[in-house]
Amino acid sequence: MNILFSGDLTHQGRWTISSHHLGLPYTGLDALMRHFGAHPEDRPLLSSPEGVTLVARILEDARAHLTEGAEEGAD
Repeated sequence: MNILFSGDLTHQGRWTISSHHLGLPYTGLDALMRHFGAHPEDRPLLSSPEGVTLVARILEDARAHLTEGAEEGAD
């Protein structure tokens, strides 16, 4: 997956997410946007190994939630 997060950490300015091939469902993207909107203190982590782990956990949780909802609907 090739995702580029960009923004100026010195102010509360605009943040962007872009990718050539974004290989995640909108649910994952929504989860990322919600997390970093609710926890702006985590934004600097995006440039560190801890940020990679955090993003992976957020996406994993979103996928689990999505899968859980699909399984409940199959009953």
